[in-house]
Amino acid sequence: MGHCRKNVISFFINNYCNLACRYCYVFGGGSRPGVNPFGKKVIDINFAKKGIDDFFEQHDSRKIRFFGVGEPTLELEVMKKIKNYAYKKAGKELYVELQSSGFFNQKVAKWVSKNVDMLWISLDGPQEIQDYYRPTPEGKPSFKTIDRNIKSIDKSKKTTIGFRPTLASKSVDTQKELVDYAEKRGIKTMYCMLCSSFTNKDSSNGVEKTDIFHFADKFIEAREYAEKKGIFYGSHYTFNFDEKVKVACRSLLPMPQLTYDGYVSSCDLAIDGKTPLQDLIYGIYNKKENKITYFPEKIKKIRSRSIHNLVDCQGCSILEHCAGGCAGTAIYESKNFYGKDNESCTLTKYLAKKLPFLINKGYNKSIPLYP
Repeated sequence: MGHCRKNVISFFINNYCNLACRYCYVFGGGSRPGVNPFGKKVIDINFAKKGIDDFFEQHDSRKIRFFGVGEPTLELEVMKKIKNYAYKKAGKELYVELQSSGFFNQKVAKWVSKNVDMLWISLDGPQEIQDYYRPTPEGKPSFKTIDRNIKSIDKSKKTTIGFRPTLASKSVDTQKELVDYAEKRGIKTMYCMLCSSFTNKDSSNGVEKTDIFHFADKFIEAREYAEKKGIFYGSHYTFNFDEKVKVACRSLLPMPQLTYDGYVSSCDLAIDGKTPLQDLIYGIYNKKENKITYFPEKIKKIRSRSIHNLVDCQGCSILEHCAGGCAGTAIYESKNFYGKDNESCTLTKYLAKKLPFLINKGYNKSIPLYP
């Protein structure tokens, strides 16, 4: 499922949260639970509308995606306005995706079940794992609320639910248990990733360094286990295995991601105008003129991070099934726009060697693309 197939406009709705995830790269691994150091901010609705106008004019896609540097559903009324505006423009062609913690009230759950086509829930594991890694700011558990919402939304004929766990030292060995839970709740798609370099690696937050090969071996076991249950279990490192690509993901096309502070980003990791990933910011909103100014040179550079320009990757047997991996992580780690993240590189090569039957298997449009 070449990730560059994911043509969608994303909205970074807000920058605050109702959970205090231990490994969160925004809120200091739980040291500032739910409170962004720059203060609470919410996307400008006129910016969002202008972004929709531009996106629908420039692309055939009628897909929108809600994402939060925090938890997007905390601004449900803003989400409603954006969705309703997009629906006026796109009608029944509109496809709505939401990436959420799943920790919200029943009012939100009801709206989601009627308005969202694809809901990705960041569930990390069975109850004890979820409650450990993703507690509330008050230190209370989150699993039961999320489980209630999954059961409620699952009754909807409109919304498909998928899981997107982030795995760390305590959760790597519980992947099969999460598959069992997915089966119990009728979930058919899961994509995992390992805690990244953006995570606070200070083990005082309870997130210890995970051996990448141990993660990979346990993922392989869980993938096979899931397949036997009719569940697709993919990963952040394998989503391009089944077909050849020239760029790693949608961020390099680029697909617009509108930030809560008025910038156009191409990557989930370039979250605002202060990001260290400035090369992945390619537009800015002028509120007074109600206009988005795009930067052609920035777009040109973003598109140039392709298999042809990744010097360190030339000669790699799986170059066309990786394309340098996650651009945000690679640029952040290497301090080079065309560089690579050595850990992700090693992990992807290892998985390709262990799962050769996935290479060039062919795109299966029935499986939702990685969130």
